[in-house]
Amino acid sequence: MRFIFFLVLVVLLFGCGTNDELLQTQRTVSYLTVQIQNQREELSKRISELEKAVKDIEEKGLREKKEKEKESHQVINLMITLDALNEKIKILSGKLDELEHQLNIYWKETRDEFNAVKNVLTQKPPEQKKEEKSYEELYVEALASYQKGNYDESIRKFSDFLKNHSGTPLAPNAYFWLGESFMARKEYEKAILSFQEVIEKHPSSEVIIKAYLSQAEAFYLLGDKKSSSTALKRVIQLFPKSEEAKIAERKLKTLSAE
Repeated sequence: MRFIFFLVLVVLLFGCGTNDELLQTQRTVSYLTVQIQNQREELSKRISELEKAVKDIEEKGLREKKEKEKESHQVINLMITLDALNEKIKILSGKLDELEHQLNIYWKETRDEFNAVKNVLTQKPPEQKKEEKSYEELYVEALASYQKGNYDESIRKFSDFLKNHSGTPLAPNAYFWLGESFMARKEYEKAILSFQEVIEKHPSSEVIIKAYLSQAEAFYLLGDKKSSSTALKRVIQLFPKSEEAKIAERKLKTLSAE
């Protein structure tokens, strides 16, 4: 533009050219003006195209960033879900291991107890047996009913046994298996009372530790987690080195996790 202005100025100042030259100069100026205008339009068009391309790139980058953030959030949520599932699996595995171990202990003790009483009875000479059954025989019959799954019968027999032989050495065991019979029938309140008889009246018996554990389970099944926790803590406090104390610790952890 400055060049065109300079040409016009030269022509006006010096006036040295002819009319034809002036006309030619005007044509040249017009041609250059058109060319410059075309170049401006072309340049403006290219600038717009570049601006649009840059905007498209920015928008594409923003979309990709949002997609990556969304994928990242999905991965994080999935990991959180997997962690929660793994934790539940651990808790369930612990419960299964604990139940299996407890059943093995109870079965072994019940079998040993049954065999011991049976051996005592079989060792007696036939002539020494009385027509009336001994308390040992009555206990074995009640325990046999429990082992066969005849819980109504075992409740009746253990109740009769305790009514007539509550002062015998097998009384705490009878209270315990009476409680287990109630547990099998889902009569948890009655089971708690039977286990409490062992705890209060026979604190030195061999079955007291099992009575605490079973009572804790009965409280738990009734929804009384506080009392269940108290019973478990008593096991750990009174018998810290026992296998039952380890079971009680695992149960306490399970209660805390719920």
